[in-house]
Amino acid sequence: MDAHPETVITTLVDTLPGGARVLDLGAGAGTFPYASYPALDVTAVELRPRPGSAAIESRRLVCASGHELPFRSAAFDLVIAHWLFEHVDDLDRTYDEVGRVVRQGGLLAVAVPNSHSFEDRLYRFVSHVYKYAFLHFGKRIEHVQVLTFLSVNDALYRRGFRLLRFAVEDGGYCWLEVPQLRRFRPGILTVLRGLRRLGLDPFRGANYRLLFQRAESTGAGGGYLRPPS
Repeated sequence: MDAHPETVITTLVDTLPGGARVLDLGAGAGTFPYASYPALDVTAVELRPRPGSAAIESRRLVCASGHELPFRSAAFDLVIAHWLFEHVDDLDRTYDEVGRVVRQGGLLAVAVPNSHSFEDRLYRFVSHVYKYAFLHFGKRIEHVQVLTFLSVNDALYRRGFRLLRFAVEDGGYCWLEVPQLRRFRPGILTVLRGLRRLGLDPFRGANYRLLFQRAESTGAGGGYLRPPS
């Protein structure tokens, strides 16, 4: 599986038959270019859509929360939940809703940060500094859930999913997008490149991408894969 996010999703979406029902959950601007797949029945869900985003302009957007989805059970052949679970306030109900709307035999594509990684710890630290030290008290702390490869697997396994494959990715430096840090970005990246040349990369293994399938029966056997040590 290619580690580049667009390649991962488009490669997966390319395998779907015409008429397949796809839910892009926590879509943001749109996880993949919907217009390039006119044969698919795509629905995007975002609780706080950004004005002018591709998801809005596609006219496929439904404003809803991940823990209360306005869709019938087993409605989708593929659900995409990229960079969603770490943001939700009610994680268990979100897992329940995802399990409810994926049909038996359907797919679930997940991307999550490794909350034990240096990057995610730094991201949460920077978020708190931005909110409290810079007095942006109205800013929501984004990564409210602590997630690991095994915790996500366990939660979804108990809801009838089985892991098909996964990829481990290095960090994407999303914490550098905090407005007060942007002017320091070139210098920080220079330091990080220097560390890499020395064989030191504190952002290695910061994220996971996982592809699950909803078992035909929740009592189906099998375990889940483990990440490489």
